Amino acid sequence: MASWTQPGRIRGVIFDYGRVLAYTQNQEPRAAWERQLGLEPGALTRAVHNAYSWIAAQRGVITSDRH
Repeated sequence: MASWTQPGRIRGVIFDYGRVLAYTQNQEPRAAWERQLGLEPGALTRAVHNAYSWIAAQRGVITSDRH
């Protein structure tokens, strides 16, 4: 029988909305999904993020005030 120990206490959770921590480098899976759904290229990104300035602000390229 394998021994089991309780894991340490969870101290926090990070939700990476806007790809700040893990920017999507390979866009092909998203592009394949757009093709499957019959959407034009970039439609999913626009639907979720809606603007270049939002993406830039989330990545720290511009300030939230500038956005």
